[in-house]
Amino acid sequence: MSTVEAGARRGPVAGPPSSHRSLAGPLLLAAAVLWLYLGFASLWSTGAVVPVAWALLGAYLVPTALVIELGRRRPGVSGVVLLRTLLLGSLLAAVTTATLGDGVPRLLGSLIPAWATGLLLPAVIEIAAIALTVRALGRRMDLTARSGLFVGAALGAGYAAFAALGGILRAISALTGVPLPAAAPPTALLEGAVTIQQALLGPLGHPVWGALLGAAVMTSRGALTRVIAVVLASQLLVAAAFTISGGLVGTSGAALFLQTGLTALASWPAVLTLRAAVRRSSAVDRERAAQAGGA
Repeated sequence: MSTVEAGARRGPVAGPPSSHRSLAGPLLLAAAVLWLYLGFASLWSTGAVVPVAWALLGAYLVPTALVIELGRRRPGVSGVVLLRTLLLGSLLAAVTTATLGDGVPRLLGSLIPAWATGLLLPAVIEIAAIALTVRALGRRMDLTARSGLFVGAALGAGYAAFAALGGILRAISALTGVPLPAAAPPTALLEGAVTIQQALLGPLGHPVWGALLGAAVMTSRGALTRVIAVVLASQLLVAAAFTISGGLVGTSGAALFLQTGLTALASWPAVLTLRAAVRRSSAVDRERAAQAGGA
């Protein structure tokens, strides 16, 4: 957290005007070309370095481009701080994954059902981690409701990138050395399809939940309670849609895209809630600015 706070202590820095040309598009294009090259290189590479680099690029490409684009919209914090916050979100996700490895489920297995340790507990820990981190950063950065929304989205983007990385690496590990049916596409295509799936879902889940929590933390305790309920319900719905649809449609390329559509549909209520939260946070900031001007 120190790197984020170090940038924050210099005070809120407005990003460039939104009329400036976005770097997100060129970044996506250049990185996608590099990702394709690394994908082909992994076919003839015998080591593990190229596949891991391919997975890292595929996992972090869309969340990083999203955060860069957020930095253009004058969030009240600099784009550099938002990128550091993305990395902080990934670190929090790694800590959560390490905590919820085999030890905790085995310890709690006799106390709570397996679905709770697999779905409910990670959702609760993520909500608590993002809310507490936004609150801690808010004390250092004097965040408003609107800037809290952007910081929360950057934390969520870090969670999304780490989750995508885990999914891609699991696909690579599961398909390595496994004979596929004759009608199945090549292993590399399935691994690439998983990466594209994670990229398409990247902006919909964790960044949306993080933005909702970030705005609510900086608004009021009542708003935070309502948003926690919405985010928790959305996380469980999305996780259930992903798990159930994946089990029903299998692991073919077409099935992965069907799974993506069903999961995106489950994410849509949270996206609509975020749109309303953006309007409310802007109204809260305008009201606070008016009160400060009147004082």
